[in-house]
Amino acid sequence: MSDRKPTYLLYLAANVCGRAAMLIVLVALTRFLDKAEYGLFALVVASGEILDMVASNWIRIRFLREEAGKAHIGAVRLGRTFILLGVSTVLACVMAAGISVLVGAPSAVVFAVSTMAYVVAFAVLRLCLSVLQHQERHLWFAVVEISRSALVCALAVAAAVMWPSYVAPVIALSGVTLACALAGLFAALRGNPRPRMARTGYAQALKFGAPVAAVALLTYALGWYDRFILNSFAGPAAVGIYAAGFALARQPAAMLLSAMNTYTFPRLARLKEQGGDRAVADAQRGLLVSMSTVAGVVTAGLIALNEPAAAFLYPQDYHADVAAIMPPIALGTLLVNLKLFVFDNNFYMTRHTGLLIGYMLPTAIVATVASVVLIAQLGLQGAAWGYLAGAALALAASVVTSRRVLAFDPAIGRLCGILAAALAAGAAGHFVSAAVSAQGVLVQLIGGGVSMLLVYAIILHVIGLPFAAILRTPWDLGDGGLRAAGGGMQ
Repeated sequence: MSDRKPTYLLYLAANVCGRAAMLIVLVALTRFLDKAEYGLFALVVASGEILDMVASNWIRIRFLREEAGKAHIGAVRLGRTFILLGVSTVLACVMAAGISVLVGAPSAVVFAVSTMAYVVAFAVLRLCLSVLQHQERHLWFAVVEISRSALVCALAVAAAVMWPSYVAPVIALSGVTLACALAGLFAALRGNPRPRMARTGYAQALKFGAPVAAVALLTYALGWYDRFILNSFAGPAAVGIYAAGFALARQPAAMLLSAMNTYTFPRLARLKEQGGDRAVADAQRGLLVSMSTVAGVVTAGLIALNEPAAAFLYPQDYHADVAAIMPPIALGTLLVNLKLFVFDNNFYMTRHTGLLIGYMLPTAIVATVASVVLIAQLGLQGAAWGYLAGAALALAASVVTSRRVLAFDPAIGRLCGILAAALAAGAAGHFVSAAVSAQGVLVQLIGGGVSMLLVYAIILHVIGLPFAAILRTPWDLGDGGLRAAGGGMQ
């Protein structure tokens, strides 16, 4: 069933390429689009991401959860998944038309069509990657994402060069994504029984999916709705600057942790089937430590090296604003990802998805109100600090609420060690970067980055954190984890 032994490095490569491609596109487009067009591109991507996650991410989660442990995908189950995805995607496209009116783009129809293209392409991609995950065809998963990433970088930027409008890179990105997704889906389903029309099971699917979709909608109050709020107060040009800073401060940590989550989520589902709550709790402890270790140094680096990073990647008129908003966004991203990829997974594993709404609804309301107030008063800075405040509140609420369904030891001692290592590494990087500032921003980045990694590695070694185990089996760091379930999936 699998191409070869499961490896986090394949998922790391696939997810890093996907997110790095988007970061490259976002950075490159600042050179070829004016700020208003760039802001409209960012608003299309934000709208598409929100609608895609609300409409189809619950189908992915349900698919992986329900197919866990099954050798083959049943024809009826696959047919039901196709129908659910088709209907939800159509509804998302209808919602895209409504969003286009709220954005106030020069042409609401063009904005709506661009967003619809994005939604359809990524819905098919999500299904393709989910099927490949279930089949444990890790190499195919990586091939689809790496190929898509390379083509997106080339064609989206080329489209913007030839036609300096936000529409061109959106259509190029969506077209490449759809083509790669269809090719991967054809390869994944070749030899599988043809999908059959399912007559039942939709009510149960919606019962599971409605809370997940609602939670996704609420989750986007953290760092995505602020684009639309900022657009209302300051226009698309301000959104463009914010999107540039957000991309640089968010993507590095997000790409690493999403790769880890993509790799480990199916294994958490299998651990639940094989070893129950105890096995999942042990694995979650390992994942919390692993994700904190990986993201800790990235977050410290983005904060310590914010000014040379902004100066190296963006045009002159972006530098000051991007550098100023990077620290709160980087820290907020760390908190959001720990919430999403560790504590929120407790609800999915125990099928208590309804509890997610209970804590996310008030969190989303508070975060949105805070964003409105802060953006009205502080503009770009208000958006960044509002994101951090909402992220901290959401993580705290997830930690407290998730313990009702699956409590686990958070390994406070190890987390404190990681925090100390990150602070020391960040200080070292900032000091070295400042010391070589006369040599240019590239030397600042290299010198600061290398010194950070050295300090971080030394401290991790001293406190006994097994970095090799984090890359190999992030759910099991040698003190429980997978072995609690019998070690059957390594």
